[in-house]
Amino acid sequence: MQKSCFTLLEIVAVIVIMMIGAGVAAVYLRSGSTTVAFEQAAREFKAFTVRARVQAMELGRDRVIFFYPSERVFRAGEPEIIERDETTAILIDPPADLVFESDSSDWQDPENFAKLSWKLPDGYELNPDSELAMNTFVGYDDALEVFRFFPDGGGSGTRNFVMSFQGLKKVFSVSALTGLIIEKENEE
Repeated sequence: MQKSCFTLLEIVAVIVIMMIGAGVAAVYLRSGSTTVAFEQAAREFKAFTVRARVQAMELGRDRVIFFYPSERVFRAGEPEIIERDETTAILIDPPADLVFESDSSDWQDPENFAKLSWKLPDGYELNPDSELAMNTFVGYDDALEVFRFFPDGGGSGTRNFVMSFQGLKKVFSVSALTGLIIEKENEE
């Protein structure tokens, strides 16, 4: 009878190969998870809003996140210019350095400033109960203002962005004091 012996080196090599195989399999199986994809989309949206908030602080003026339903895209940009009624407005002498014209060089974005946008991934839906889904889209280019960020870091948003995908749901709103995105997680 012949005894088959393995050396320590052979046993260690087999164990290492098994561990590498298990690690690759775990990563492969985990990356296809809908939960992981949904969490990644939520992180990307939050990162997009943080960049818009930072732009507002850098530029020293409001930045607005608009939703374009026909393209399923969120974009950061300048707020709509509100027409004021001269008959009801009380005018005082403004400071000389105040910018009134939106086409002045002080109002333009720097050339190297990123144009921010985030596309709602395919297969993802806006919750039908969400104000974004129910609203008539008015404004310029059929866009709807979702969130607004101020130069002091604060924010406002009367609307909630409700994103859902295959039974998972997240509700995003903005904190008025800090301008940070508040995320609530629900399962449908």
